[in-house]
Amino acid sequence: MQDFNVPVLTPENIDEMSYLLIQDSSEAYNDMPKHAGGRPTVITKDVLRKLRQGFMMGFNDREASAYAGIGEQTLYDLQKRHPEFSEEKAAWKLNPILKAKYAVYIRLDDFNNAKWYLERRARDEFSPTYQAKDPDYIERIANEIDREFENHNDVAEKIREEERLRDQKLTENIKNGTV
Repeated sequence: MQDFNVPVLTPENIDEMSYLLIQDSSEAYNDMPKHAGGRPTVITKDVLRKLRQGFMMGFNDREASAYAGIGEQTLYDLQKRHPEFSEEKAAWKLNPILKAKYAVYIRLDDFNNAKWYLERRARDEFSPTYQAKDPDYIERIANEIDREFENHNDVAEKIREEERLRDQKLTENIKNGTV
């Protein structure tokens, strides 16, 4: 397994760092021995470049193979002959995740972004759909809602009663001719 000296990830160097992960090894794959009298290899620098691009864009094996213009089995054969390629492929596949995490990170100063992040990463504490580990939680919430509903009904009943009294007074005033 290779040791990588990974510098600090910044927006300016994220693409450069992804390139550094594979710059030396892609040269090695291009120097694969040719089979004398056999079919020439389809794994060229261009194919490797397209595989790398595809994986770094989040493609799965089938999609990256199609993008590079090779069969999926050719990709698996390449991985069998060159196990180090599988390690690089795994690193390439992390690229979209790393970019997305970095994009979220650099925007955490915004309240809504920070709230969104916490709702997903600290669910127990910040999720809007959080349910306490207390088995009576749902019953307590339902009772709270019932009390609120009763309070609203009481208020509505008082308003209806006041309107009825006001209408009654208005009717009396009209009958008495005081309006």
